[in-house]
Amino acid sequence: MVQLSHACMYLSIRALSVVLCFQLLFIPVASATNSPQEITQITIPPLDENHAGHAQYYVHLLDLALEKTKGEGAFIISHTQKIMSQARSIVSLEQGVDINVMWTMTSKERESRLFPIRIPLIKGLLGYRVFLIRKSDQALFNNITTLDELNKFKAGQGAGWPDTKILQSNGLKVITNTKFKLLFSMLERQRFDYFPRGISEAWSELEHNKDKGLMVEPTILLKYPAPMYFFVSQKNKALGERIEQGLLQAIHDGSFDDLFYSFPAHKAIFSQTNIEGRKQFELNNPYLSQETPINDKSLWYRPDLFHSIKE
Repeated sequence: MVQLSHACMYLSIRALSVVLCFQLLFIPVASATNSPQEITQITIPPLDENHAGHAQYYVHLLDLALEKTKGEGAFIISHTQKIMSQARSIVSLEQGVDINVMWTMTSKERESRLFPIRIPLIKGLLGYRVFLIRKSDQALFNNITTLDELNKFKAGQGAGWPDTKILQSNGLKVITNTKFKLLFSMLERQRFDYFPRGISEAWSELEHNKDKGLMVEPTILLKYPAPMYFFVSQKNKALGERIEQGLLQAIHDGSFDDLFYSFPAHKAIFSQTNIEGRKQFELNNPYLSQETPINDKSLWYRPDLFHSIKE
C-alpha cells in the first residue's frame, strides 16, 4: 500500500508538471505584464509584401525598445497568421484580439481609439511624399511650380487614410478606393493622375507594379507632419509605456538613430529620393493631436545627421 501511495503521488506530480508546462505554452495575446517571471507575447500584423523590406525596420525597432527594457521581462515577437488590412488591424488592436502592437500613421481619431506611443518611428518621413505617375505624363509634372498648378490634377488615395483628409484640407482633388491594390490599376487606367506615396514606400511599390507603365516622379516633394507611431490597446497601457521607455532609452544612447540612418532600405531611399533637389510644397496637417511632439527636433528627420553618418 505504501508503494502504491508513493506511485500515485509521483504520477500526480508528473501530471501537475505537464499541466503547468501546457499552460505556459498558451500565454494570451494581450498579456503584457511587468513580471519578469512571465514572457510578454508581442503579436503584430503580417508584413505587407509591397513593403516587406522596409517593414522589417519596425520589427527591429520594436525589438530594440523591448530589449532596452528587458528588466521588465522576457518577450517574444511574432506575426499573426491572419491577413489584415490596415483598417482591420486597427479594429483588432482596439478590441484586443489577434494583435497587441501595430505601427501606423497617427491622427486624432486613431489616438482616441488606441493608445499611442508618441515617438515618430521614421522621424516624420512618412509625410515626405513623392508621386507614382504614368511614364507618359512626366512632362506634365516637370512644368508644375505651385500647388495651384498641381491642383489641376487628381491624386489617388485610400479611403479612410489620414493622408486623404490632409490632401483635401489643402485644396487638392482626391479620388479614393477602399482596396489598396486597385489604386495602382486605377492610376494606370487614368482614373487619377498621381499617387502620393511616402518615400519609404514608393520604390518598393513600383517594383511590385512594374507591369503597369508607372514611374516615380523625380521633381516634386509634398511635405506635411505625419508621424508614424507604435500603438497598443487602450486596455494595455503597461505595454505601451514599456515600449515608450525603451524607445526613449534608444534615443538617449544613440541606438535609435544608428538603426534609422543605417538601415539598408532607408539608405537606398535617401539616395533615390534626392530630397534637397526637389521642388517642395509644404502642406498643413490639421488632424494631429495637440500632444504631437512637433517641436522636439531630436525626434524628426535631420538631413545633416544623415549626411554625417553616411560619410
